Amino acid sequence: MPYSSELYMHELDRKAFNALNAFPKLVRLKELYLANTNEKAEKIELMSTAIRISENQFPEIYRLLPPICENLGIPLPELYYVKSKELNAFTMGTTYPMICITSRFFSYFNKERAEAYLFSDSSGR
Repeated sequence: MPYSSELYMHELDRKAFNALNAFPKLVRLKELYLANTNEKAEKIELMSTAIRISENQFPEIYRLLPPICENLGIPLPELYYVKSKELNAFTMGTTYPMICITSRFFSYFNKERAEAYLFSDSSGR
């Protein structure tokens, strides 16, 4: 059974979300704007400064993501390795989500921690 991020949504966030969705053309306009401006710039920067994680690059991390996305009922986001001293994983983008994992995260890698980070960043989109 897929999990829904709505199960974890705060009541005030739910009210704001519903109020915004009462104007579907505004929501679509926002999505188009983000997809064609901010997200494209973010993706171009990632492609020039980060390594895309795949079955060939960091497969031990990549293999954890498909089952998580399947359980959440969401499409598989792109996954990137970002050089940073911070122990972190974060999500960027709303139209085309991308999960980024820092190099320091890899130095502390273990399967349980990685699954927790990936689940958290995947479910929060």
